[in-house]
Amino acid sequence: MGSPGDVMKACISLFSGAGIGDLGIHHGCGIDTIVAVEKVESRADLFRANYPQTEVIQGDINQKVNEIIEVSNSKLDGKRPLLISISPPCQGMSQNGIGKINSEIKKGKRPKYDPRNRLFIPALKIARALQPEYIFFENVSNMKNAVIKSQSKKGYSKILDCIPRYLGTGYTIYTFDQEFADYGVPHFRKRLITIAKRTGNPSRLIESKPEWFDSGNKLERVSLK
Repeated sequence: MGSPGDVMKACISLFSGAGIGDLGIHHGCGIDTIVAVEKVESRADLFRANYPQTEVIQGDINQKVNEIIEVSNSKLDGKRPLLISISPPCQGMSQNGIGKINSEIKKGKRPKYDPRNRLFIPALKIARALQPEYIFFENVSNMKNAVIKSQSKKGYSKILDCIPRYLGTGYTIYTFDQEFADYGVPHFRKRLITIAKRTGNPSRLIESKPEWFDSGNKLERVSLK
């Protein structure tokens, strides 16, 4: 791993799909995706066709953690990536608070946990190993209430509370809702944005937008018409 100031302007894309989000990273930010990870073979093949310079790893991220770290390090050539993008499946996220979720689990009205919510764990292990300058999480707003089975006796932990714990020391993590229509997209789409910025300080979670984040403008909203 490179020194704290030794950063490559490159992105590692986890849960990349066919690469639609990476188009925005490439054209909007001028950052190339050097490694992409996708479970579905057809999507991985489409990514390869559209991004021939990207190393695409196809398969279950739970089984590919070491391979992803090794391949990324070989492409980074001793440096750290500028960005890791993490947008796992959102179907397991819940609208309910953690108290109600635990109550429903005890009554047998809900499975103990949705395994898809645990996909954050291998992703965070990869991020901790590669120490990027920024980590970008995008998911449904209900992610703030989503829980995973905890290894402690407490039972279940919020995903957001797990992020600083799994990343270890070094990151300030901002989490906030963002309406994408404020960027001129003709579609109301509120999402939870979480950005971890490498600071070298003890990791902590802040539930607000950082002052440097461009959150768009309501005046930019347009309709399809």
